[in-house]
Amino acid sequence: MTFVRNFLALVFVNLFILSACNTEPQTIALSDDGTWCWFSDPRAIMMQDNSLLTGFVTEDGSVASLLYNFKTNEKRFSVLNEKLEVDDHNNPAFLQRNDGHLLAFYTEHHSHNLYMNVSVKPNDASSWEPAVTINPNGGDHLGKY
Repeated sequence: MTFVRNFLALVFVNLFILSACNTEPQTIALSDDGTWCWFSDPRAIMMQDNSLLTGFVTEDGSVASLLYNFKTNEKRFSVLNEKLEVDDHNNPAFLQRNDGHLLAFYTEHHSHNLYMNVSVKPNDASSWEPAVTINPNGGDHLGKY
C-alpha cells in the first residue's frame, strides 16, 4: 500500500498547466501530504473565479480540501474531517449547488455511511460546516441539502 499511496500522492500533487503564452508546462506542487483513490469523482472542480478545488486524505487520515488560485498561486487548505481514517479511499468528491454552496462527499473504506460537508459561504471553499453523517440506505434527510 505504501508504494501505491506514494505513487498516487506524487501523481496528485503535480498539476500541469500552460501559461498564458503557451510556453512549456509548469509543475505546481499542490501539497506534499495528500493521496486519493482513482474512483472518487469529481476529485476536482473549477470554481467560477477559475480557481481549482480539490481534496485528498493526509498522512494522519484527515480529509482535506485545497483551493488553488491560478492567478495568485495562493493555496487555501481546509480540513473537512480530522483524522477520519488513514486510507486513500476516503478522499472527497465535490459538487457545487446552484446557489454557489459547495458540497464535499466522502466515506470511510468499510463503512455504509457517507459524510458530507457544506461550505459556509457560496463560492468559498475556505470554511466548511461540520460533517453530516448520511446513511444512503435510509431516511429522507437528504432533501434539505
